[in-house]
Amino acid sequence: MNIFKSIKKQLKFCIKAMDTSSSLFVVNPEKDFTRKRKHLFGDTLMNVILLESGSLKDELLKRFGYSLDTPSASSFIQARDKIRPDAFHTLLDAANPTTLNVGDLKGFGATIVTEDATNKLIKIESSDPEVLEVIRTNAGDHYTYTLHALKQGTATLMITSNGNTAQGQPVTKQV
Repeated sequence: MNIFKSIKKQLKFCIKAMDTSSSLFVVNPEKDFTRKRKHLFGDTLMNVILLESGSLKDELLKRFGYSLDTPSASSFIQARDKIRPDAFHTLLDAANPTTLNVGDLKGFGATIVTEDATNKLIKIESSDPEVLEVIRTNAGDHYTYTLHALKQGTATLMITSNGNTAQGQPVTKQV
């Protein structure tokens, strides 16, 4: 299997996993992608990633096998706009797990996308600082983070907003 087919297979697997909880990745969970239509959540996500350099109309015709039933560019744009930007971050993170060799240094970043966060500065901590050290550097109005692999093992990163949502809860994510 060539590398392209392998990557595509991994992306399809990750999209299928995300499709089971698509309500987490759409703008309006009660409404978006709840009915059977030409544009389903997983298909739309895959189509966005596989678009090439042609016009949107030509790309859709190619993706749908030049069928008379090909959805319009306008309907595709409307479907694409229902997907939150963090869905693409989640997909690419899931399809590209990070493995570091002992001694490696790797820049790492995260962004709080929740609109009602009171403070979008974040704190990143390692579940096992003896395996993976998180180095935080003050860069004026934000921090930069570098991961340093110290020894063999597995560590989980906990990313927490310095602020709270409107409901008073901290925004937290584990990776």
